[in-house]
Amino acid sequence: MLNCKVFGIMKSFIYQLTYVALALLLAACDKSVELPKGSSPEIMLSADVVSMDRTRATEANVYTGTSTAGMEATVWFSRRCGVYEDNGTPTAPTFLPFRANIKYDSGNPTTVYVNPENKSQALTYPINDPVNNNVYCVGLYPQSGWSSADGTSATHPIDGSVDLMFADQIVGSWEAPFTTQQYKHLLTWVKFEAEASDIKAIDDWGAVTKVTVVSSNGVTITFPATDGGESTIAYSALTADIDALGGSTMPLSINLQSLGSLLCAPSSTMKLKIATENVAEKEIEVALKDENGNLITSAEQTAGKLFIINIYFNKFNHIEASCNLVPWNEQNVDLGGE
Repeated sequence: MLNCKVFGIMKSFIYQLTYVALALLLAACDKSVELPKGSSPEIMLSADVVSMDRTRATEANVYTGTSTAGMEATVWFSRRCGVYEDNGTPTAPTFLPFRANIKYDSGNPTTVYVNPENKSQALTYPINDPVNNNVYCVGLYPQSGWSSADGTSATHPIDGSVDLMFADQIVGSWEAPFTTQQYKHLLTWVKFEAEASDIKAIDDWGAVTKVTVVSSNGVTITFPATDGGESTIAYSALTADIDALGGSTMPLSINLQSLGSLLCAPSSTMKLKIATENVAEKEIEVALKDENGNLITSAEQTAGKLFIINIYFNKFNHIEASCNLVPWNEQNVDLGGE
């Protein structure tokens, strides 16, 4: 009887030791994934183009449609976001640790390798494997032309010939895939058409030598400093003349004809500068209207929109201009070329 009791106590003690050992073993474990040395973890990305309701010299620079098949952009990644200093001040995320030039495959995720050795998607600044750590990214289109002093923002010039798009910050990790990047147009697309009232007007005016829009000459995107924040977009002052003709001249006709097109900073009104062979520069301001015919009151309403401005030259040395808003993604990508 005594032996059985001692045996029972020993058995219980052994079970307790086993339980404690197992608990210690589990406590020593975490959810981190140990990767084989030299492996290449992947980040899977997909993208859509939105706010679609290429330019002066070559319209291939304007991205039309909503498909991202074949679209090439640069994606800036960071493992830092919402980091706080000792005094509680949030610091902006740094997107410089590594970048990837990506050609999207519409409908399928695009693979980006964090360790780009022997991989097609080579990254400029590889960082540590983002296993079980959040990775933040923003998308910038086109791939070239973006500059950054410290990685907390990106700046691109506006010269009228390049379409600019931006996909705001999204987050993903090895365990939680990224959501789809949403690329939005940052600029307004303007096409110009012109006609003369009659032969006398054509003789009076001569060929059109200048059609410009007063615009910003650059845009800066400041990335969010907190998790879940949104980027801020700022355009420089309206001091640049963006040219639609590219230095060429365009003879007038009594039939409506294209004068070219350009991309400019969003604005609720268009300030135009027009000159011809026989008439000095004139300035006119065109009020923009939305698809319902209502006057546009904020610049943000015109980003990602295409406006066709008709310029009418009459024989009394007078210019009239009217404007129509049309869907951007229904346009044919063809303006001729240089």
